[in-house]
Amino acid sequence: MGVGAGFGAPDHRYYRVGFRYNHEANAVAPKSFVEEIKIDHDEFWSDELQLFHNPNAKLACTRFE
Repeated sequence: MGVGAGFGAPDHRYYRVGFRYNHEANAVAPKSFVEEIKIDHDEFWSDELQLFHNPNAKLACTRFE
């Protein structure tokens, strides 16, 4: 978001690296990705959203309101 706000240096290159959901039917692992961030790139808070699941939780949420 800093690059989009004008804090990116024009002589630098910026990259986003991570994993994305794999939509293949028999997938057992996410897909890795690398993408270059351009100076005019729009970035949103949800682009960096991380969700953690605790399989040992004593309470489970069965629906979202």
